[in-house]
Amino acid sequence: MDNGIAGDILMLIPGRNPYRVTIRNGITPPTPGGQAPGVTINYNTNINCDGNPWHCPAITAEQNTYLGDAQALTAIGGESNNGGAGLFASIQFNIAWRTTPGVGFITKWHALKVPADGTFALADSNNWWNFTNEIRYDRTDTTRAHMSHLV
Repeated sequence: MDNGIAGDILMLIPGRNPYRVTIRNGITPPTPGGQAPGVTINYNTNINCDGNPWHCPAITAEQNTYLGDAQALTAIGGESNNGGAGLFASIQFNIAWRTTPGVGFITKWHALKVPADGTFALADSNNWWNFTNEIRYDRTDTTRAHMSHLV
């Protein structure tokens, strides 16, 4: 039975050494009841990655498709910490899709934390469908000259 509650798909944590993660050409289907699976790519830890001794990964998320109709579909985000410069090195050419109109985000930081400057280093050229809110990139510090949506 699908009760609409689901966990995050890919949860990333800091490492003792710098490392890179690339997520490309993926499709995140909704749960059997049509709900989003939670935050698809989520940096979630209460450890800040300041290089002493922990390092943030450099995450690239490109050409992925995120589907679902949760309360607020979130494709890429973080929580329980403040991230760090370069954490999300590139978030481009993704599609976030809701089957019914509602709130959705390409990027969002949760749990009342504010991401450090540079956490979302490059987030643009992404597409969305059926998002009713005006802010699709929550708390990013990048110029998004190429934001777009599907028509």
